[in-house]
Amino acid sequence: MPRFASQPSQATVHVGDSQVMACEVNSDLVPFTRWEKDRQPLDLSTRLVQLPSGALVIGNASEADAGLYRCLVENVGSSKSSDEAQLQIVAGNLRKFLFQWMKCFPAKMQMFFKFFDSSRIMKVYFLSKNDTYVD
Repeated sequence: MPRFASQPSQATVHVGDSQVMACEVNSDLVPFTRWEKDRQPLDLSTRLVQLPSGALVIGNASEADAGLYRCLVENVGSSKSSDEAQLQIVAGNLRKFLFQWMKCFPAKMQMFFKFFDSSRIMKVYFLSKNDTYVD
Protein backbone atom coordinates (compact mmCIF):
# COMPACT_ATOMS: atom_id res chain seq x y z
CA MET A 1 0.00 0.00 0.00
CA PRO A 2 1.36 3.50 -0.85
CA ARG A 3 2.62 5.80 1.88
CA PHE A 4 2.48 9.57 1.82
CA ALA A 5 5.73 11.30 2.79
CA SER A 6 3.78 14.58 2.81
CA GLN A 7 0.13 15.45 2.36
CA PRO A 8 -1.79 18.58 1.41
CA SER A 9 -2.48 20.99 4.25
CA GLN A 10 -4.97 23.81 4.73
CA ALA A 11 -3.90 26.99 2.95
CA THR A 12 -5.06 30.51 2.18
CA VAL A 13 -3.98 32.21 -1.04
CA HIS A 14 -4.67 35.64 -2.52
CA VAL A 15 -6.42 35.98 -5.85
CA GLY A 16 -3.78 35.92 -8.58
CA ASP A 17 -1.11 34.23 -6.44
CA SER A 18 0.10 30.62 -6.61
CA GLN A 19 -0.17 27.80 -4.09
CA VAL A 20 1.56 24.43 -3.87
CA MET A 21 -0.44 21.54 -2.41
CA ALA A 22 1.97 18.85 -1.16
CA CYS A 23 1.62 15.17 -2.01
CA GLU A 24 4.83 13.18 -1.87
CA VAL A 25 4.80 9.45 -2.47
CA ASN A 26 7.46 6.93 -3.47
CA SER A 27 8.90 7.98 -6.83
CA ASP A 28 7.75 4.74 -8.47
CA LEU A 29 4.13 5.61 -7.56
CA VAL A 30 4.09 9.23 -8.84
CA PRO A 31 2.78 8.16 -12.30
CA PHE A 32 -0.26 6.70 -10.52
CA THR A 33 -1.00 9.87 -8.56
CA ARG A 34 -3.91 12.15 -9.43
CA TRP A 35 -5.72 15.04 -7.74
CA GLU A 36 -9.32 15.71 -6.79
CA LYS A 37 -11.10 18.91 -5.79
CA ASP A 38 -14.29 18.48 -3.78
CA ARG A 39 -14.03 14.73 -4.51
CA GLN A 40 -14.20 15.29 -8.27
CA PRO A 41 -11.28 14.52 -10.63
CA LEU A 42 -9.18 17.63 -11.25
CA ASP A 43 -8.30 18.36 -14.88
CA LEU A 44 -4.71 19.56 -15.14
CA SER A 45 -3.93 22.58 -17.31
CA THR A 46 -1.30 25.28 -17.75
CA ARG A 47 -2.63 26.79 -14.50
CA LEU A 48 -3.06 23.52 -12.58
CA VAL A 49 0.20 21.57 -12.80
CA GLN A 50 1.29 18.37 -11.10
CA LEU A 51 4.99 18.41 -10.24
CA PRO A 52 7.27 15.37 -10.64
CA SER A 53 7.04 14.89 -6.85
CA GLY A 54 3.24 14.56 -7.11
CA ALA A 55 2.55 18.01 -5.60
CA LEU A 56 -0.05 20.25 -7.24
CA VAL A 57 0.68 23.87 -8.21
CA ILE A 58 -2.33 26.15 -8.54
CA GLY A 59 -1.25 29.23 -10.48
CA ASN A 60 -3.09 32.54 -10.80
CA ALA A 61 -5.62 31.47 -8.16
CA SER A 62 -9.24 32.54 -8.48
CA GLU A 63 -12.29 32.17 -6.25
CA ALA A 64 -13.27 29.10 -8.31
CA ASP A 65 -10.18 27.31 -6.93
CA ALA A 66 -11.51 27.33 -3.35
CA GLY A 67 -12.42 23.89 -2.05
CA LEU A 68 -11.21 20.60 -0.59
CA TYR A 69 -8.18 19.04 -2.27
CA ARG A 70 -6.71 15.56 -1.94
CA CYS A 71 -4.36 13.40 -3.94
CA LEU A 72 -4.96 9.76 -4.75
CA VAL A 73 -2.59 6.97 -5.63
CA GLU A 74 -4.18 4.24 -7.73
CA ASN A 75 -2.19 1.14 -8.55
CA VAL A 76 -3.45 -2.23 -9.83
CA GLY A 77 -6.72 -2.64 -7.98
CA SER A 78 -5.87 -0.62 -4.88
CA SER A 79 -6.05 3.06 -4.12
CA LYS A 80 -5.23 5.32 -1.23
CA SER A 81 -6.13 8.96 -0.73
CA SER A 82 -4.35 11.65 1.23
CA ASP A 83 -6.00 13.76 3.88
CA GLU A 84 -8.28 16.46 2.47
CA ALA A 85 -7.07 20.04 2.75
CA GLN A 86 -9.17 23.21 2.48
CA LEU A 87 -7.92 25.90 0.11
CA GLN A 88 -9.33 29.36 0.82
CA ILE A 89 -9.07 32.24 -1.63
CA VAL A 90 -8.95 35.83 -0.37
CA ALA A 91 -9.01 39.20 -2.11
CA GLY A 92 -5.78 40.20 -3.78
CA ASN A 93 -3.38 42.71 -2.25
CA LEU A 94 -4.07 45.22 -5.04
CA ARG A 95 -7.76 45.47 -4.16
CA LYS A 96 -6.96 45.92 -0.45
CA PHE A 97 -4.40 48.62 -1.31
CA LEU A 98 -6.85 50.51 -3.55
CA PHE A 99 -9.61 50.57 -0.95
CA GLN A 100 -7.22 51.74 1.79
CA TRP A 101 -5.74 54.37 -0.51
CA MET A 102 -9.17 55.69 -1.50
CA LYS A 103 -10.20 56.13 2.15
CA CYS A 104 -7.19 58.41 2.72
CA PHE A 105 -8.37 61.12 0.31
CA PRO A 106 -11.30 63.18 1.65
CA ALA A 107 -11.28 65.69 -1.22
CA LYS A 108 -13.95 65.55 -3.87
CA MET A 109 -12.84 63.12 -6.54
CA GLN A 110 -14.10 60.50 -8.85
CA MET A 111 -11.87 57.58 -9.72
CA PHE A 112 -12.43 54.54 -11.80
CA PHE A 113 -10.41 51.39 -11.30
CA LYS A 114 -10.95 48.29 -13.35
CA PHE A 115 -9.46 44.98 -12.47
CA PHE A 116 -10.41 41.35 -12.81
CA ASP A 117 -12.27 39.60 -10.03
CA SER A 118 -13.00 35.94 -10.82
CA SER A 119 -13.36 36.48 -14.57
CA ARG A 120 -15.67 39.47 -14.23
CA ILE A 121 -14.60 43.11 -14.35
CA MET A 122 -15.26 45.07 -11.19
CA LYS A 123 -15.54 48.85 -11.27
CA VAL A 124 -14.88 50.85 -8.14
CA TYR A 125 -16.39 54.30 -7.88
CA PHE A 126 -15.33 56.68 -5.13
CA LEU A 127 -17.12 59.98 -4.64
CA SER A 128 -17.07 62.33 -1.69
CA LYS A 129 -20.01 62.01 0.69
CA ASN A 130 -21.70 65.08 -0.84
CA ASP A 131 -21.72 63.69 -4.34
CA THR A 132 -24.15 61.37 -6.01
CA TYR A 133 -23.38 58.96 -8.77
CA VAL A 134 -25.83 58.49 -11.60
CA ASP A 135 -25.05 55.68 -14.02
